[in-house]
Amino acid sequence: MKNMTEVMNILRNYKQKMSSYYGILRLGIFGSVARGEQTEDSDLDVFVELQIPNPYILGDIKEDLEHMTGYKIDLIRLCDNLNKLLLQNIERDGIFA
Repeated sequence: MKNMTEVMNILRNYKQKMSSYYGILRLGIFGSVARGEQTEDSDLDVFVELQIPNPYILGDIKEDLEHMTGYKIDLIRLCDNLNKLLLQNIERDGIFA
């Protein structure tokens, strides 16, 4: 299981390489890994903001990051109508790549 530093290095490299291809504006993590409270059963909570929302791109990003990190990815797209509680969690715990 990768630690937060390793995960963030992967996300930073991924964003740098793929931002123009996928239109990634922001990418980061929140949740247990961001807080350093992950267990072996934890998934990796990732948020992304795209220039153009596209479910196929989200699927590709999720698959890429699962392969690269070894975590099951829970991917959230940042948008205007995001659940307020979820947005508060991202604002509180979020770490941007």
